[in-house]
Amino acid sequence: MGADSLIRRAEQNDPAIKNWQALVIGGGLGGVVAARRLAEAGLRTLLVEAKRFPRDKVCGGCLNQRAVAGLRAAGFGEALDAAGGLATAGIELHQRGRTLYVPTPPGLAVTRRELDMRLIDSLGAAGVETRQGVRATVMDATAGGGRRVQLVTDSGATSEVEAAVVIVADGLGAPSLARLPEIESQVETSSLIGIGGVLEGVPTSALAPGRIHMAIGGEGYVGLVRCERGRLNLAGAFDPSAIEGRGAIAGVVQRTLAEAGLSIRAPLQDVPWRGTRHLTQTASRFAASRLFLLGDAAGYVEPFTGEGMAAAIEDALAVIPLAIRASEQWTDSLADAWQAEQTARRRRRQADCRRIAWLLRRPWATRIGLQLAAAWPTLGKAVAQRVSAPRHRNQRGVA
Repeated sequence: MGADSLIRRAEQNDPAIKNWQALVIGGGLGGVVAARRLAEAGLRTLLVEAKRFPRDKVCGGCLNQRAVAGLRAAGFGEALDAAGGLATAGIELHQRGRTLYVPTPPGLAVTRRELDMRLIDSLGAAGVETRQGVRATVMDATAGGGRRVQLVTDSGATSEVEAAVVIVADGLGAPSLARLPEIESQVETSSLIGIGGVLEGVPTSALAPGRIHMAIGGEGYVGLVRCERGRLNLAGAFDPSAIEGRGAIAGVVQRTLAEAGLSIRAPLQDVPWRGTRHLTQTASRFAASRLFLLGDAAGYVEPFTGEGMAAAIEDALAVIPLAIRASEQWTDSLADAWQAEQTARRRRRQADCRRIAWLLRRPWATRIGLQLAAAWPTLGKAVAQRVSAPRHRNQRGVA
């Protein structure tokens, strides 16, 4: 590391610094990729995350081929390997005692607790200042050409910083934008809510590794996959009434597994379950003055297919040129450019997810879909390839 880099890191580690060239809100996949790329471009970069690591997230824990490729392209190959995830090569669908195996492009099963900690720990070497246990609230743009952000630590200490450009990557509903009326989260209240958890020390006999197991029932669906260090990752989507009216999360998961005919030798009642807001929602805008939204903060569509993680990584890689220009001199055309690109990217990417979600929420349609996929194996493989594999970019750079 050169002298300039050492000086820059020493300056960044000073908590008294109030002005940053780039501020990234959220320490998930999109946030860490954006922060690393901005710092490597020479921008004085701060990343803030509301939680402290290691922390769990409601997530399927499955990086598809696009997500793995994106992380390696962003320079996280060493951290990804250190996380110790297990390779995946297919998805096994279970419904009413029927089972269908669909090969998928190679992916990786790893808990977000392990992956996100490895990624964020590697940011220091890239020159990123990270602050955990800090909740950010985006304020108005300043007359001096920046965007104010209020920071509140988990101990209650409050401060304010200013950044030339702010990247919002703090997940569903973009809670950091609560004081910006021009950007609202538009929620599909008919969509399902997400649930998830990680079970430690699961014996190898509980579930075959290398496959994502999806149990489909009348109340929703749940996916299970073996991950690093004997962990079992579970994530599902259910109607809120199925959980509120009929007991705890463990109960609805057990009913769904039994209905699907999937037997798991694991104490699911011991899973520390977590929940989400309604899964399907989108931001009213994807950009504002000196502000760009990416990943789930910009919008999410069920189901858990690994699409959300891949999309966040791809968003982060795509926004960097605009963010660098914004840090130098802001023009409204930068917001317009990101708005147009995100709209096009999401229209294409989320169409497949909406079709899959439509099927999963209608048992009769799922049954027909499984029968068709069983009769024509290339059909299921083509769908998996379309969702998981990297896509070629068109002349505008939109994936």
